Amino acid sequence: MEEAEMSFLTPSQDKKFGAIYKKFHSSLFFFINDILKNEADSCDALQETFIRIMHNMDKIEDIDSAATRRFVYTIAKNRALTYYQKQKINATKPLDEGVLSIVNTQHATEIIASADLKDELTAGIALLKPSDQTLLDLKYYQKCDDKMIAELYGIQPDAVRKRLERARLRLSSKIQQLRAIEQRRAEERYAGKR
Repeated sequence: MEEAEMSFLTPSQDKKFGAIYKKFHSSLFFFINDILKNEADSCDALQETFIRIMHNMDKIEDIDSAATRRFVYTIAKNRALTYYQKQKINATKPLDEGVLSIVNTQHATEIIASADLKDELTAGIALLKPSDQTLLDLKYYQKCDDKMIAELYGIQPDAVRKRLERARLRLSSKIQQLRAIEQRRAEERYAGKR
């Protein structure tokens, strides 16, 4: 969790949250992964589960109670089911629609002319950390607006915009790295044919 997100917790809530995290982290991961069958999505859903728990610390009295266990597992189940629905939607949705919406409209003509756009973006996104992948997925594939993403993460819409900006910059950097590698490979192939 980011320190800015945890700053709203009182010291006792912070201590309680740490204890909840330690107690449930592993078991929740396996619980979520049983539903999703995908480790990357399970990690993302687990992170969002703990963000939700953090924002609802005032509802938790005793971390060892059955009520707390039900509460924590209910949040985890709901997050996992949300991700499961996204998987089903993404499996039926063509990638081009989301990929093209990531692209800055200034460069659309240039990038659309490139036949490898879809593959480059897919490869670049795969190299990003899961939090960036999730953020880009929510914004461009799930078509969530900044306000909806802000509510999901428990942050302000301005923070969402800044995170998206940084994620796009990291994606751009990854794509440039991939292009440089491909260029070197092409040069090596060309040199080998001489």
